[in-house]
Amino acid sequence: MKNMVKFLPIVTSVLLIASSSLFAKDRKWSAATLPSQSTSEINSIATDGKNAVAVGYNGQILLSSNGKTWSKVSSGTTSSLYSVDYDSKTKAFYVSGGDGVLLRSSNGLKWESINHPNKKTDFYLLGVA
Repeated sequence: MKNMVKFLPIVTSVLLIASSSLFAKDRKWSAATLPSQSTSEINSIATDGKNAVAVGYNGQILLSSNGKTWSKVSSGTTSSLYSVDYDSKTKAFYVSGGDGVLLRSSNGLKWESINHPNKKTDFYLLGVA
């Protein structure tokens, strides 16, 4: 995907990012400190060209407009979140996770649950595209 941000999974509170347009000049890696209330790993990151959304365990969603400052936003779930992607056609972010969680947001701040026929507590959605 054109708008995907390259990332490394991190087990501490530091996120390493690289991007050709949104965050880092000349595609250099730089460290970004996550909010102190962020306690879990980051599993996936996506950008719409203006904002970036990162997802992780325990329903964690982080939002950034510059890649260095991240804010925790409410996902409405405590299920682990595994994947996030941005769809330029619908102009929305999509998140998938454990317990059949599927979320959508047009701005990365307010998230809504998407109902689907296979929503079960033992069903894991590991990716969106």
